[in-house]
Amino acid sequence: MTTVPGPNEVFGTFSTIYLSVFVIGFFVSLVVYNGWARRIFPNPVLHRMAQRWSGYGLILFTVGLFMFAIRWLQINPFTLGMRIWMWLAWITLICLIVYIILDYAMNYQDNLIEYQQQQQRRRANQPLARTSAELARAGGADSYRLSRPRPVRRKRK
Repeated sequence: MTTVPGPNEVFGTFSTIYLSVFVIGFFVSLVVYNGWARRIFPNPVLHRMAQRWSGYGLILFTVGLFMFAIRWLQINPFTLGMRIWMWLAWITLICLIVYIILDYAMNYQDNLIEYQQQQQRRRANQPLARTSAELARAGGADSYRLSRPRPVRRKRK
């Protein structure tokens, strides 16, 4: 665990699986974090939660790829080339997956209710749209305005 792998041990089975999982995870997190995944998460509450999770994922996958790059380049600054760092990245990934599951199970319903209440408040605060027939009965299109338009300033000669 605390030894630095040799040049022939860099791309073993474990390392190849590690690299593929972390590269795919990095790009998926990047897509979700930047809002390109609205089709995957059409629900705005779930999309916001997924963006938060993908922010954590971006940090984790970037650090994991950095650890692999150190291992691949055969450098060992501050003992970061040891195998234990890749194992800790796996453990952190498992913890992130558990966190995502628990966060969804515990907070999704509350966030959804809060979002629906916020949408109801927005709809209640919007002025009612008037149809053209209502405007004609009320005395024209300009009669519903509460304030007068600003006067036009004329240029002085």
